[in-house]
Amino acid sequence: MAVKNRRRVEPWVGPWLRQSRIRQRGMLPKGRKHEKNMAAIASRLNVHISIVSRIELGESLFPCDELPAILEAYGLTLASFGTEARRAAA
Repeated sequence: MAVKNRRRVEPWVGPWLRQSRIRQRGMLPKGRKHEKNMAAIASRLNVHISIVSRIELGESLFPCDELPAILEAYGLTLASFGTEARRAAA
């Protein structure tokens, strides 16, 4: 059975993660800024930095069961994700 009128949804999770990482990094003292760079996120997730880059650009998807680990690596909560999801759906 063919799917009709399938619309493309713009990715928002990856770009939101990137914005959150950059915003949090700006609030850290100079000596701790390395904690919020892409290499640190990749290390926490045990993936290559290119995967983190593709996720942040919205070019790569990840399974929903990995969401809690990804949010934790970025220092975010499920509550903040829920707030952003409601905003994106509106």
